[in-house]
Amino acid sequence: MVDRELRLVGPGEIRPRRAATPAVALGVAALTLGAALCATILGADVARRPADPRADADATLNLALERGADDPSVRSNLRAMRRRLGSQPLDSRTRVAYAAALAGLATSTHDLDAAAFHADVAARGAPVSVPVIRGAVHVLVRARDLDGAIGWLRGMFGYDAPAAARLLLEIEPLLPAGRLEEALAPSGDAWLAWARTLRRAGRGADADASLADARALWPTHVGLLVEAGASAYGAGNVRALGNLLPPDEALPDDPRAAFLYLYRAVVAAERGDPARARADLRRGLGLAPRNDWLRVVGGDVLLTLGAEDEALAMWSGLRYSVPGEAQGTRIAVLRRIARVDEARGQAGAALRSWREILSLAAEDAEARRRVAALTGARGQTLR
Repeated sequence: MVDRELRLVGPGEIRPRRAATPAVALGVAALTLGAALCATILGADVARRPADPRADADATLNLALERGADDPSVRSNLRAMRRRLGSQPLDSRTRVAYAAALAGLATSTHDLDAAAFHADVAARGAPVSVPVIRGAVHVLVRARDLDGAIGWLRGMFGYDAPAAARLLLEIEPLLPAGRLEEALAPSGDAWLAWARTLRRAGRGADADASLADARALWPTHVGLLVEAGASAYGAGNVRALGNLLPPDEALPDDPRAAFLYLYRAVVAAERGDPARARADLRRGLGLAPRNDWLRVVGGDVLLTLGAEDEALAMWSGLRYSVPGEAQGTRIAVLRRIARVDEARGQAGAALRSWREILSLAAEDAEARRRVAALTGARGQTLR
């Protein structure tokens, strides 16, 4: 990078680096992004190393947020960082933090070019470091080097697909139409991670659409089949489950495929084929006997077959054995037990389950309604 006096100019003076790429707005949003990137990249211990250039980058961005990018102290800090770059070797984390500072404070295409250069060098120095690649990708997108950003992001799917999918979600709004697919590696695991990330972000329809595209490319990928089955099961779409898992189609003899047997058992139970349902239920539970959610679904199969006592026994075994961090599974078990107890006229037992749900999730709408109804019927008040 050329060591020159930093000249801060107004946004109107900056000419786009590429005419085909939309300009990214400058200002507080860019500074905030740079500061967030530095904080993530550097970690919480930079305050104990005030002379470290990584801390300098973080401090410069914070100063810019407080005083504005044209403050003399900000310009002085950037000049000092540039001079130090020529005399002090930088590790990849430091270099990408420096690049984030440049990008966050950029007021000229030269600054953006320099930020992109250092981001790329940092990525080449740590090609499988998620924090470094994440920082580099954000800087490259900010600098309008979409080819570079997409290349590094695409590579991340090869060693940490979930992290790559989360990163893709972060930069998705900045990608032109048609370029998102380029960032996805051509593998079922990459597309599966992307579909799951979309679903966790509350974008179920987008997740299902992406999943359908992926299954057309990798129709036998177990993870994609399980994800598609979970989506159909969650929506109560037995027809979709039946289309996904034909009764006579061979399923993999693999613990990852355990849910496929359970979902097919759901279809058989709904169609009145208890022998097939129980066979698939036994096979699925046998492949993954310690999977709690598998037994939740297994209880659903038994309930559909009319075997209420068996279903309750399966769920009751989970009621207190589900680990605390799996709160959603425990609530699902309690909800099923409460519904069956109510249907059997055992209001007291149902009330205990509904109240236990409220102790875990105070705003659960169904639990609140049922507690109110059951306590009202008994002349009690809801606490």
